[in-house]
Amino acid sequence: MGCVSLETLPEDIHKLKPLLLLYCDGYSKLTSFPKIKGNIGKLDTLILDETAIKEIPSLIELLQHLCDLSLNNYKNLESLPDNICNLSSLRTLMLDGYLKLGKLPEDLERMPCVENLFLKSCNLTPGIIKRDNRLEALEILGMRNYNLNEGGVLNKIFHLCLLKVLDLSGVFNTEEGRIFLNDMLVGVYQLSNLRALCLSHCKKISQIPKIPSSIQLLDAHSFIGTSLPPMHSLVNCLTSVNQDLQYKRSSK
Repeated sequence: MGCVSLETLPEDIHKLKPLLLLYCDGYSKLTSFPKIKGNIGKLDTLILDETAIKEIPSLIELLQHLCDLSLNNYKNLESLPDNICNLSSLRTLMLDGYLKLGKLPEDLERMPCVENLFLKSCNLTPGIIKRDNRLEALEILGMRNYNLNEGGVLNKIFHLCLLKVLDLSGVFNTEEGRIFLNDMLVGVYQLSNLRALCLSHCKKISQIPKIPSSIQLLDAHSFIGTSLPPMHSLVNCLTSVNQDLQYKRSSK
């Protein structure tokens, strides 16, 4: 339960040298973050979900120990500072429910260490993650209930060679979005490390894409107006799970 009465944080919070985690989830009256003057202790996790903060500090790049940044369910913030891309240690960026976020910083390629990116229920402009971006470390991409009415985040995804989880559950799209999404999924079979593909409750997708043999979880329940992938693709999926189970047994 969030501390709904808290309106400010201490201005000298940077003096808390042992600080590792700052958790402000649900602080609905918190409208600003203290001026960042340097590293805040050894802060590696910053959670500001469901706050009323109107602006991310421009000097957030000084938090060079920061590994996990969560900005879920922001109602008023419309953009992120470009220098957020200078967080060289950042591994997880959570922007779920960021309803007014129109775009991501253009210099995402300066964040080569990001492993987990969550964009649930976002409305972003098309083509933010492109082939020439260097998000090679990305392992989890969550786009549940993402709005594809005017395009999407990815142009193609087959360059994300380390991707293990792709969640497109509940993606809403118009006819234009359907064409875009089907085109985007063409490269899925090239993702040799993909373990989980979630397509449940997707609308207007013509068929489940060809899937790589590494897949261990294929969630396509309540799939509307689609056909199953080729049988050999499903056999590869089951073979992958069986091989993984055999490996785990032999390792005991």
